Amino acid sequence: MNNKSIAVVVLAMKRYEKLKITIESLRNQTNPLDEIIVVFQGKDDKIKRWLDQQKDVTLLVQDNLGSAGGFSAGMQLAIDKGHDWVWITDDDAFPEACTLERLVSSKHFDDDATGFLTCVVVDVNGKTYMSPVPYDANKWYGNVPVSYTH
Repeated sequence: MNNKSIAVVVLAMKRYEKLKITIESLRNQTNPLDEIIVVFQGKDDKIKRWLDQQKDVTLLVQDNLGSAGGFSAGMQLAIDKGHDWVWITDDDAFPEACTLERLVSSKHFDDDATGFLTCVVVDVNGKTYMSPVPYDANKWYGNVPVSYTH
């Protein structure tokens, strides 16, 4: 059983309908998240109003600093709040309900040598999407059979 605190950081800018699906997908994880943090870097008042109404979402609003700037700010917030792990995702990725459960059950999750885990991202047509192969991929890549849909 996992006893590590896990936050998810969602980078959001202008995809209102997709953001709602992403947040709902995160709420429905079979392994519940400890916190959902949304870094909003957009200007759309409709999105901002909707995010303000979400009582289970921590909202960080900032200027558009790009993906790196948004994820960096969100990860720092999660670390400052004491979370052990930070899951990062965009506002147009829809994780399957078992995604976090599979990540947590990976044999590398509790390994002190593990700095990050990644999962396979699959689009609606079954095509692998944005799944980088790290330097030491043969050690652990592919042992977390998780998929997203775009």
